[in-house]
Amino acid sequence: MERSIDGGRRGLRLPLRDQLDATYVNILFGADDSAMCLMEAPNAEAVVKAHRRNGVPLTRDRVTEVTTLI
Repeated sequence: MERSIDGGRRGLRLPLRDQLDATYVNILFGADDSAMCLMEAPNAEAVVKAHRRNGVPLTRDRVTEVTTLI
């Protein structure tokens, strides 16, 4: 199952959950077209692989693991 992220503004179609059990929760876009993804995943490598599978290059050093959301 796929959903449009950001109301389709960027035309992204991302799977709700992929084979790696990585889920895109939200994507925040900056005015400069930068993006920050909030994901639920078992580990950072699953996040990197999910991004690559969707055509978004990402390296492990750009992933910040979060343990608590307020």
